[in-house]
Amino acid sequence: MKKKRASRTPSRKPGIERYSRIIEAAESLICEARSLDGLTLDLIAKRAEVPRVSLYYFFDSIDALVDALYQKGSEEMLAEFPDPPPEFGWRELLLLYKNSAREFYLKNPAAMIISLLPTSVEAKNTVVRDFGQSLHALFVERDLMPNSREAMRACEILNGLIDAVWSKSLLEEGTITPTYDKEAERVVLSYMASVLEA
Repeated sequence: MKKKRASRTPSRKPGIERYSRIIEAAESLICEARSLDGLTLDLIAKRAEVPRVSLYYFFDSIDALVDALYQKGSEEMLAEFPDPPPEFGWRELLLLYKNSAREFYLKNPAAMIISLLPTSVEAKNTVVRDFGQSLHALFVERDLMPNSREAMRACEILNGLIDAVWSKSLLEEGTITPTYDKEAERVVLSYMASVLEA
């Protein structure tokens, strides 16, 4: 059985300040490198100007730190999604979701890199699953899709399609370009039409 990645969240002011410096240092290093390659706890501790023991107190591994960054980015992205008007159909809702995610990523390059260029298949599957399930919940809430495992899986696949196109853009262009974003839009609208209108 695989060991769960461990991280601790601080509760006192000095710990909160150190934790914030660690997170900011990690995000800064990720943005500079434009990837997660070469990111180590030692580099982060030096950049954050904290003793390594402080960093290890909060994160038992680099994977635990990256997981914490992923969770932070996911929560921030979901919090920024606008409330869609009640009259929105599935197309408008899907485009609002996609456009909001793109805007968030462009403003938060570390979150974009962590989500679109993860270091493992497990991490990629987590991204696809988490955002696919959020989209499914939104579609079900609006009675646009049944609350079924098949429908949830379709939303996970849809999210994987968006991520695949955006990941290619990030790898080739260093960002999500309008051309690749338009292609992601075409692909997901076509896919969702085949799912919902079949």
